Amino acid sequence: MAYRAAIWSHCGVEWSYFGGRFWVVDPPQPEGSNELHGLMTLLERDERLIFDVDDGRRYAFEPAPDSYAPPPCL
Repeated sequence: MAYRAAIWSHCGVEWSYFGGRFWVVDPPQPEGSNELHGLMTLLERDERLIFDVDDGRRYAFEPAPDSYAPPPCL
């Protein structure tokens, strides 16, 4: 099932918080806009998260380690 979502992307696309946990993109992707809007879809028994941006781009996330903390964006 896909869910409408937004990602803060001012410092690039590196992580997302979805479904009660952090997800990461490897390698992080440059972006530069403030927010991306699209659809989040959990795949492979919650081991992969796909973000389909409204403009046609796609980002694939994997679960972050339990100790993960998002880096600051200044």
